Amino acid sequence: MKKIIALLLALMLPVCAGAETLQDRLSAPSHVVDTFKSNTGKTVITVDAEVHVPDADRIPVYSVTPRTFSQDELQAMVATCFGSIPYSFDFEEQDKEAGTFTYVSANAQDGSGCYLSGIMWRNPLGILQEAKALFERTNPITGTWYPTEKHTNVYLGNQPVGCTLTRDEAQRIADEAVRTFAPGFSCVGQAVIRGETTNGSGDYSEDYSGQEAWVLFYGKDLELPVTYDTAFPNDLHNHVHHPETLVIVVDDAGIESMLFNGPYSLNGTLTENCVLIPFDQVMSIAAKLMPLKIASYEQSYSDIRVHITEIRLGYMYTLQKDTPGEYVLTPVWDFVGTVEYRRKKNGKITGESSEPFTSRLTINAIDGTVIDRNYGY
Repeated sequence: MKKIIALLLALMLPVCAGAETLQDRLSAPSHVVDTFKSNTGKTVITVDAEVHVPDADRIPVYSVTPRTFSQDELQAMVATCFGSIPYSFDFEEQDKEAGTFTYVSANAQDGSGCYLSGIMWRNPLGILQEAKALFERTNPITGTWYPTEKHTNVYLGNQPVGCTLTRDEAQRIADEAVRTFAPGFSCVGQAVIRGETTNGSGDYSEDYSGQEAWVLFYGKDLELPVTYDTAFPNDLHNHVHHPETLVIVVDDAGIESMLFNGPYSLNGTLTENCVLIPFDQVMSIAAKLMPLKIASYEQSYSDIRVHITEIRLGYMYTLQKDTPGEYVLTPVWDFVGTVEYRRKKNGKITGESSEPFTSRLTINAIDGTVIDRNYGY
Protein backbone atom coordinates (compact mmCIF):
# COMPACT_ATOMS: atom_id res chain seq x y z
CA MET A 1 0.00 0.00 0.00
CA LYS A 2 2.82 2.43 0.87
CA LYS A 3 4.43 1.77 -2.53
CA ILE A 4 1.14 2.48 -4.30
CA ILE A 5 0.69 5.79 -2.43
CA ALA A 6 4.28 6.78 -3.20
CA LEU A 7 3.74 6.00 -6.88
CA LEU A 8 0.55 8.06 -6.97
CA LEU A 9 2.31 11.02 -5.33
CA ALA A 10 5.12 10.79 -7.84
CA LEU A 11 2.65 10.84 -10.71
CA MET A 12 0.91 13.88 -9.23
CA LEU A 13 4.06 16.02 -8.94
CA PRO A 14 4.23 17.13 -12.59
CA VAL A 15 0.55 18.05 -12.46
CA CYS A 16 1.10 20.18 -9.37
CA ALA A 17 4.12 21.89 -10.96
CA GLY A 18 2.11 22.64 -14.09
CA ALA A 19 -0.63 24.25 -11.99
CA GLU A 20 1.73 27.00 -10.80
CA THR A 21 0.11 30.39 -11.43
CA LEU A 22 1.70 33.44 -13.05
CA GLN A 23 1.62 35.11 -9.64
CA ASP A 24 3.68 32.20 -8.28
CA ARG A 25 6.13 32.34 -11.18
CA LEU A 26 6.73 36.06 -10.61
CA SER A 27 6.98 35.57 -6.82
CA ALA A 28 4.35 38.27 -6.42
CA PRO A 29 2.43 38.48 -3.13
CA SER A 30 -1.31 39.17 -3.08
CA HIS A 31 -0.74 42.27 -0.92
CA VAL A 32 2.28 44.47 -0.31
CA VAL A 33 3.07 47.16 2.27
CA ASP A 34 6.01 49.54 1.89
CA THR A 35 7.07 53.19 2.13
CA PHE A 36 9.22 55.21 -0.28
CA LYS A 37 10.60 58.72 0.31
CA SER A 38 12.39 61.33 -1.74
CA ASN A 39 15.86 62.51 -0.70
CA THR A 40 14.37 65.69 0.77
CA GLY A 41 11.73 63.82 2.73
CA LYS A 42 9.03 66.09 1.29
CA THR A 43 7.54 63.29 -0.82
CA VAL A 44 6.26 60.26 1.08
CA ILE A 45 4.79 57.33 -0.85
CA THR A 46 2.80 54.84 1.20
CA VAL A 47 2.17 51.48 -0.46
CA ASP A 48 -0.66 49.43 1.03
CA ALA A 49 -1.78 47.70 -2.11
CA GLU A 50 -3.55 44.69 -3.52
CA VAL A 51 -1.40 43.06 -6.21
CA HIS A 52 -3.44 41.99 -9.24
CA VAL A 53 -1.81 39.34 -11.44
CA PRO A 54 -4.08 37.67 -14.02
CA ASP A 55 -3.47 33.97 -14.46
CA ALA A 56 -2.04 33.45 -17.95
CA ASP A 57 -0.14 30.48 -19.35
CA ARG A 58 1.70 32.75 -21.78
CA ILE A 59 2.08 36.48 -22.33
CA PRO A 60 2.39 37.56 -25.96
CA VAL A 61 3.48 41.02 -27.08
CA TYR A 62 0.93 42.18 -29.68
CA SER A 63 1.43 44.47 -32.66
CA VAL A 64 -1.62 46.69 -33.19
CA THR A 65 -2.79 49.30 -35.69
CA PRO A 66 -5.35 52.08 -35.11
CA ARG A 67 -8.50 51.57 -37.17
CA THR A 68 -11.63 53.47 -38.12
CA PHE A 69 -15.17 52.56 -37.19
CA SER A 70 -17.25 51.00 -39.94
CA GLN A 71 -20.58 52.57 -40.78
CA ASP A 72 -22.37 49.38 -39.67
CA GLU A 73 -20.49 49.45 -36.37
CA LEU A 74 -21.48 53.07 -35.75
CA GLN A 75 -25.11 52.34 -36.55
CA ALA A 76 -25.01 49.42 -34.09
CA MET A 77 -23.72 51.81 -31.40
CA VAL A 78 -26.52 54.27 -32.18
CA ALA A 79 -29.20 51.58 -32.15
CA THR A 80 -27.89 50.25 -28.83
CA CYS A 81 -27.74 53.65 -27.13
CA PHE A 82 -31.01 55.06 -28.49
CA GLY A 83 -33.07 51.89 -28.02
CA SER A 84 -36.63 52.52 -29.18
CA ILE A 85 -36.13 56.30 -29.52
CA PRO A 86 -36.48 57.42 -33.18
CA TYR A 87 -33.39 59.14 -34.56
CA SER A 88 -31.76 60.52 -37.69
CA PHE A 89 -28.32 59.27 -38.78
CA ASP A 90 -25.73 61.10 -40.90
CA PHE A 91 -22.36 59.85 -42.20
CA GLU A 92 -20.27 62.42 -44.09
CA GLU A 93 -16.73 62.35 -45.45
CA GLN A 94 -14.72 65.47 -46.27
CA ASP A 95 -11.24 66.05 -47.68
CA LYS A 96 -9.49 69.06 -46.19
CA GLU A 97 -5.97 70.44 -46.23
CA ALA A 98 -5.40 68.94 -42.78
CA GLY A 99 -6.45 65.49 -43.97
CA THR A 100 -9.53 63.34 -44.46
CA PHE A 101 -12.40 63.74 -42.01
CA THR A 102 -15.45 61.53 -41.52
CA TYR A 103 -18.23 63.03 -39.43
CA VAL A 104 -21.00 60.99 -37.84
CA SER A 105 -24.07 62.28 -36.04
CA ALA A 106 -27.32 60.84 -34.76
CA ASN A 107 -30.06 62.92 -33.17
CA ALA A 108 -33.14 61.85 -31.25
CA GLN A 109 -36.35 63.08 -32.87
CA ASP A 110 -38.56 62.98 -29.79
CA GLY A 111 -36.93 65.72 -27.67
CA SER A 112 -35.34 63.20 -25.30
CA GLY A 113 -31.93 64.89 -25.48
CA CYS A 114 -30.05 61.94 -27.03
CA TYR A 115 -27.17 62.71 -29.35
CA LEU A 116 -24.26 60.75 -30.79
CA SER A 117 -21.34 62.40 -32.52
CA GLY A 118 -18.26 60.87 -34.07
CA ILE A 119 -15.17 61.79 -36.01
CA MET A 120 -12.52 59.85 -37.89
CA TRP A 121 -9.48 61.81 -39.02
CA ARG A 122 -6.52 60.80 -41.17
CA ASN A 123 -3.67 63.28 -41.58
CA PRO A 124 -2.29 64.21 -45.03
CA LEU A 125 0.10 61.22 -44.83
CA GLY A 126 -2.86 58.90 -44.44
CA ILE A 127 -2.06 58.03 -40.83
CA LEU A 128 -5.13 57.74 -38.62
CA GLN A 129 -4.98 60.40 -35.92
CA GLU A 130 -8.33 59.98 -34.21
CA ALA A 131 -11.43 57.80 -34.27
CA LYS A 132 -14.06 58.62 -31.67
CA ALA A 133 -17.76 58.03 -31.06
CA LEU A 134 -19.47 59.86 -28.20
CA PHE A 135 -23.07 59.35 -27.03
CA GLU A 136 -24.76 61.78 -24.63
CA ARG A 137 -28.20 61.94 -23.11
CA THR A 138 -29.32 65.08 -21.27
CA ASN A 139 -32.19 64.64 -18.83
CA PRO A 140 -34.78 67.24 -19.94
CA ILE A 141 -36.07 67.66 -16.38
CA THR A 142 -32.90 67.86 -14.27
CA GLY A 143 -30.53 68.92 -17.05
CA THR A 144 -28.11 66.24 -15.87
CA TRP A 145 -25.29 65.23 -18.20
CA TYR A 146 -22.48 62.71 -17.61
CA PRO A 147 -19.28 63.80 -19.40
CA THR A 148 -17.35 60.62 -20.22
CA GLU A 149 -14.38 62.57 -21.61
CA LYS A 150 -13.66 64.10 -18.19
CA HIS A 151 -12.63 62.24 -15.06
CA THR A 152 -12.60 64.97 -12.42
CA ASN A 153 -16.10 63.88 -11.40
CA VAL A 154 -15.35 60.15 -11.13
CA TYR A 155 -14.70 58.39 -7.82
CA LEU A 156 -14.74 54.89 -6.33
CA GLY A 157 -18.04 54.40 -4.54
CA ASN A 158 -20.52 51.77 -3.43
CA GLN A 159 -23.75 53.32 -4.73
CA PRO A 160 -24.45 56.40 -6.90
CA VAL A 161 -26.73 59.09 -5.49
CA GLY A 162 -30.18 58.98 -7.09
CA CYS A 163 -29.59 55.54 -8.67
CA THR A 164 -31.20 52.32 -7.47
CA LEU A 165 -29.29 49.94 -9.77
CA THR A 166 -26.75 47.73 -8.06
CA ARG A 167 -23.23 47.48 -9.42
CA ASP A 168 -24.00 44.06 -10.94
CA GLU A 169 -27.24 45.26 -12.53
CA ALA A 170 -25.46 48.22 -14.12
CA GLN A 171 -22.75 45.96 -15.50
CA ARG A 172 -25.30 43.57 -16.99
CA ILE A 173 -26.86 46.48 -18.92
CA ALA A 174 -23.46 47.70 -20.10
CA ASP A 175 -22.26 44.17 -20.95
CA GLU A 176 -25.31 43.56 -23.13
CA ALA A 177 -24.73 46.84 -24.96
CA VAL A 178 -21.03 46.16 -25.50
CA ARG A 179 -21.74 42.72 -26.98
CA THR A 180 -23.80 44.30 -29.77
CA PHE A 181 -21.10 46.64 -31.13
CA ALA A 182 -17.81 45.61 -29.47
CA PRO A 183 -17.73 41.82 -29.03
CA GLY A 184 -14.59 40.57 -27.38
CA PHE A 185 -14.53 43.32 -24.73
CA SER A 186 -15.08 42.87 -21.00
CA CYS A 187 -15.37 45.16 -17.99
CA VAL A 188 -12.00 46.09 -16.45
CA GLY A 189 -13.16 48.62 -13.84
CA GLN A 190 -16.18 50.30 -12.26
CA ALA A 191 -16.68 53.60 -10.45
CA VAL A 192 -19.28 56.28 -9.75
CA ILE A 193 -19.64 59.42 -11.88
CA ARG A 194 -21.23 62.72 -10.81
CA GLY A 195 -23.63 64.43 -13.18
CA GLU A 196 -23.10 67.96 -14.41
CA THR A 197 -25.79 70.40 -15.53
CA THR A 198 -26.58 72.46 -18.61
CA ASN A 199 -27.32 76.16 -18.57
CA GLY A 200 -30.25 77.81 -20.28
CA SER A 201 -28.50 78.14 -23.64
CA GLY A 202 -27.80 74.41 -23.82
CA ASP A 203 -24.09 74.73 -23.06
CA TYR A 204 -22.59 72.56 -20.36
CA SER A 205 -21.41 73.93 -17.04
CA GLU A 206 -19.35 72.27 -14.32
CA ASP A 207 -22.07 72.60 -11.70
CA TYR A 208 -22.87 69.35 -9.92
CA SER A 209 -26.46 68.27 -10.53
CA GLY A 210 -26.73 66.06 -7.43
CA GLN A 211 -27.39 62.98 -9.59
CA GLU A 212 -24.86 60.18 -9.99
CA ALA A 213 -24.50 57.01 -12.07
CA TRP A 214 -22.31 53.96 -12.55
CA VAL A 215 -19.39 54.33 -14.94
CA LEU A 216 -17.89 51.14 -16.40
CA PHE A 217 -14.60 50.78 -18.27
CA TYR A 218 -14.02 48.09 -20.91
CA GLY A 219 -11.02 46.52 -22.60
CA LYS A 220 -10.23 43.74 -25.06
CA ASP A 221 -10.27 40.15 -23.83
CA LEU A 222 -6.59 39.16 -23.95
CA GLU A 223 -4.13 37.21 -21.80
CA LEU A 224 -3.72 40.35 -19.67
CA PRO A 225 -6.32 43.10 -19.30
CA VAL A 226 -5.50 46.37 -21.04
CA THR A 227 -5.01 48.62 -18.02
CA TYR A 228 -7.43 51.53 -18.07
CA ASP A 229 -5.97 54.85 -16.93
CA THR A 230 -8.19 57.90 -16.39
CA ALA A 231 -5.18 60.18 -16.81
CA PHE A 232 -4.75 59.66 -20.56
CA PRO A 233 -4.14 63.00 -22.33
CA ASN A 234 -6.96 64.64 -24.24
CA ASP A 235 -4.90 66.44 -26.88
CA LEU A 236 -3.17 64.96 -29.89
CA HIS A 237 0.09 66.86 -29.36
CA ASN A 238 1.28 64.30 -26.83
CA HIS A 239 -0.13 61.15 -28.42
CA VAL A 240 0.12 60.30 -32.08
CA HIS A 241 -3.11 58.39 -31.50
CA HIS A 242 -5.38 57.96 -28.50
CA PRO A 243 -5.24 54.61 -26.70
CA GLU A 244 -8.38 52.52 -27.04
CA THR A 245 -11.05 53.59 -24.55
CA LEU A 246 -14.56 52.26 -24.08
CA VAL A 247 -16.55 53.86 -21.24
CA ILE A 248 -20.27 53.43 -20.54
CA VAL A 249 -22.36 55.35 -17.98
CA VAL A 250 -25.50 53.61 -16.70
CA ASP A 251 -28.26 54.61 -14.28
CA ASP A 252 -31.94 53.75 -13.77
CA ALA A 253 -32.83 55.21 -17.20
CA GLY A 254 -30.30 52.96 -18.98
CA ILE A 255 -27.24 54.10 -20.92
CA GLU A 256 -26.69 57.80 -20.19
CA SER A 257 -23.44 58.32 -22.08
CA MET A 258 -20.74 56.37 -23.88
CA LEU A 259 -17.25 57.04 -25.22
CA PHE A 260 -15.54 54.70 -27.68
CA ASN A 261 -12.19 56.20 -28.54
CA GLY A 262 -9.16 54.95 -30.46
CA PRO A 263 -10.17 51.46 -31.64
CA TYR A 264 -7.38 49.28 -32.99
CA SER A 265 -6.85 45.94 -34.72
CA LEU A 266 -4.49 43.18 -33.60
CA ASN A 267 -1.89 42.47 -36.30
CA GLY A 268 -0.31 39.47 -34.63
CA THR A 269 2.41 38.85 -32.07
CA LEU A 270 5.90 40.31 -31.94
CA THR A 271 6.75 37.84 -29.17
CA GLU A 272 4.75 34.69 -28.55
CA ASN A 273 5.59 34.43 -24.87
CA CYS A 274 7.74 37.07 -23.22
CA VAL A 275 9.68 36.62 -19.98
CA LEU A 276 8.76 39.06 -17.19
CA ILE A 277 11.09 40.34 -14.50
CA PRO A 278 10.31 39.09 -10.95
CA PHE A 279 8.10 41.19 -8.70
CA ASP A 280 10.81 42.05 -6.18
CA GLN A 281 12.77 43.70 -9.00
CA VAL A 282 9.66 45.71 -9.92
CA MET A 283 9.35 46.94 -6.34
CA SER A 284 13.04 47.84 -6.23
CA ILE A 285 12.64 49.96 -9.37
CA ALA A 286 9.52 51.62 -7.95
CA ALA A 287 11.29 52.45 -4.68
CA LYS A 288 14.03 54.29 -6.58
CA LEU A 289 12.09 55.96 -9.36
CA MET A 290 8.61 56.78 -8.05
CA PRO A 291 9.93 59.39 -5.57
CA LEU A 292 11.94 60.98 -8.41
CA LYS A 293 8.86 61.18 -10.63
CA ILE A 294 6.60 62.66 -7.94
CA ALA A 295 9.28 64.95 -6.48
CA SER A 296 8.94 67.45 -9.34
CA TYR A 297 6.00 68.87 -7.37
CA GLU A 298 8.34 69.76 -4.50
CA GLN A 299 9.04 73.10 -6.19
CA SER A 300 5.47 74.13 -5.33
CA TYR A 301 4.64 71.98 -2.28
CA SER A 302 6.44 71.11 0.94
CA ASP A 303 4.44 67.99 1.74
CA ILE A 304 3.41 65.46 -0.91
CA ARG A 305 1.76 62.22 0.11
CA VAL A 306 1.05 59.43 -2.32
CA HIS A 307 -1.18 56.49 -1.40
CA ILE A 308 -0.74 53.44 -3.66
CA THR A 309 -3.72 51.11 -3.24
CA GLU A 310 -3.36 48.76 -6.25
CA ILE A 311 -0.50 47.31 -8.27
CA ARG A 312 -1.68 45.80 -11.54
CA LEU A 313 -0.12 43.71 -14.26
CA GLY A 314 -1.71 44.45 -17.62
CA TYR A 315 -1.16 45.57 -21.19
CA MET A 316 -0.42 49.16 -22.20
CA TYR A 317 -0.79 50.68 -25.66
CA THR A 318 2.73 51.94 -26.53
CA LEU A 319 4.40 53.38 -29.61
CA GLN A 320 6.31 50.94 -31.79
CA LYS A 321 9.82 52.28 -32.22
CA ASP A 322 10.69 53.57 -35.71
CA THR A 323 7.31 52.52 -37.16
CA PRO A 324 4.88 55.48 -37.53
CA GLY A 325 1.25 54.52 -37.09
CA GLU A 326 2.08 51.15 -35.50
CA TYR A 327 1.73 50.34 -31.82
CA VAL A 328 2.42 47.56 -29.34
CA LEU A 329 0.48 46.07 -26.45
CA THR A 330 3.26 45.84 -23.87
CA PRO A 331 2.98 44.10 -20.47
CA VAL A 332 3.39 46.69 -17.70
CA TRP A 333 3.05 47.10 -13.96
CA ASP A 334 0.89 50.06 -12.89
CA PHE A 335 1.03 51.59 -9.42
CA VAL A 336 -2.45 53.04 -8.92
CA GLY A 337 -3.41 55.51 -6.21
CA THR A 338 -4.04 59.07 -5.09
CA VAL A 339 -1.89 62.11 -4.32
CA GLU A 340 -2.31 64.89 -1.74
CA TYR A 341 -0.39 68.19 -1.87
CA ARG A 342 0.23 70.52 1.08
CA ARG A 343 1.97 73.89 1.15
CA LYS A 344 3.27 73.23 4.65
CA LYS A 345 4.42 70.06 6.37
CA ASN A 346 1.39 68.35 7.96
CA GLY A 347 -0.71 71.31 6.84
CA LYS A 348 -4.08 71.56 5.14
CA ILE A 349 -4.51 69.73 1.82
CA THR A 350 -4.27 72.41 -0.88
CA GLY A 351 -4.48 70.12 -3.89
CA GLU A 352 -5.19 66.50 -4.68
CA SER A 353 -5.45 64.00 -7.49
CA SER A 354 -7.96 61.37 -6.47
CA GLU A 355 -9.41 60.04 -9.73
CA PRO A 356 -9.64 56.23 -9.69
CA PHE A 357 -7.58 54.07 -12.03
CA THR A 358 -4.76 56.62 -12.28
CA SER A 359 -1.28 55.14 -12.58
CA ARG A 360 1.37 57.01 -10.59
CA LEU A 361 4.14 54.90 -12.09
CA THR A 362 4.18 52.51 -15.06
CA ILE A 363 7.01 49.99 -15.36
CA ASN A 364 7.71 47.82 -18.39
CA ALA A 365 7.23 44.28 -17.06
CA ILE A 366 9.80 42.87 -19.52
CA ASP A 367 12.85 45.13 -19.08
CA GLY A 368 12.00 47.29 -16.05
CA THR A 369 12.10 50.64 -17.86
CA VAL A 370 9.66 53.36 -16.83
CA ILE A 371 6.98 54.32 -19.38
CA ASP A 372 5.53 57.82 -19.56
CA ARG A 373 1.79 57.45 -20.18
CA ASN A 374 1.61 61.01 -21.52
CA TYR A 375 3.82 60.10 -24.46
CA GLY A 376 3.15 56.39 -24.89
CA TYR A 377 6.72 55.07 -24.50
